[in-house]
Amino acid sequence: MESECGAPIDKHLKTYNRKMLLGVCSSCGSIGYQCRKEAPMKASDEDLWKTQQVAELISCFPESYKMFSRQTIIAGLISMISMAGGTQAIIARQAGLYKSVLWGWVHGHYPPSLGHLLNMCMTTGVSLVSVMKGAPATCDIPYYGEKKLKKRSEKPSRDEREYALNKALAANPPKSLKCLSRELKLDKAIIRRQFPKETSLLVERYRKFQLSEKDKREKSSIEFVQYVVNELKNQGLPLTRRNFCEVSGKMLMPGNRLYRALMKIAEV
Repeated sequence: MESECGAPIDKHLKTYNRKMLLGVCSSCGSIGYQCRKEAPMKASDEDLWKTQQVAELISCFPESYKMFSRQTIIAGLISMISMAGGTQAIIARQAGLYKSVLWGWVHGHYPPSLGHLLNMCMTTGVSLVSVMKGAPATCDIPYYGEKKLKKRSEKPSRDEREYALNKALAANPPKSLKCLSRELKLDKAIIRRQFPKETSLLVERYRKFQLSEKDKREKSSIEFVQYVVNELKNQGLPLTRRNFCEVSGKMLMPGNRLYRALMKIAEV
C-alpha cells in the first residue's frame, strides 16, 4: 500500500502530535489507513493459510509453556526434514533460506524465524503448531507438490569481480563494500580475501566520505536551528519545544540532529 496520506492538508496533525503506530497513518492519524484512496490488495490463499496457522499458534499461548520447548521444536524440525526426504539443502532452498541457517535451527544455536518456518511447513504440508509440538501432522494447504528448484546463479568470475571493484573505487560518491557485495552477490569476506589492498582502499574511502557527510549534516542542522531561534526571537516567542516545532515544522526529540545542534548553540 502507498505510504502517502490521502487526507487534505488541513486534516494533518501537528508534527509534535503525530504517533508512529502500526496500522495508523502518521500524517492524519487515520486508523487502518482509511484516508487512502487505493483499493486494498486481496490476500492470497497462501497469506490466508499462514494467517490461520499463526492464529492457531496464538490460541496456544496460555498453555504454550507446556506445549512448546526448545527440544520439541528441534524434534519437529528433524521430523519435518525426514518427511521431506531427509535432505536439509532441498527443504531449505524450497523455503527460501540458506541450509546453514536451517542447520543452526536443528542444532539449537538459535530459534527459527516464523516466516521461514511457515514456508517450510507449507512446502512439506504440515501445520505450524504440530511442528512446534515435536510431532509434525499433515494439514490442508493451498497448494502442495514438487516445486521446481531454481538453478543457482553462477558466481561472477575473478575478472568480473575486479572490474566491479575498480568501478566502485572510481564511483562518486564512493560506494561501500556492503553495496558492492550485494551487486556481486558475494560475501564481503570473499571479496576482502581475494582483493585485500583494493578492498581496504574502498573501505577507507567510504569511511572518509561518511565522516564528511556527517559534518555537512551537522553544519546544516546548526544553520537551520539558528534560523529557527532567530525567527522565534523576531516573533517574540520563547524557545520551547512546541514553538520550535511550530516554526520549523520539524520534530525536536532528545538525541536527534536538531536537538544536538540546539544544545551546541546553547553552549555558545
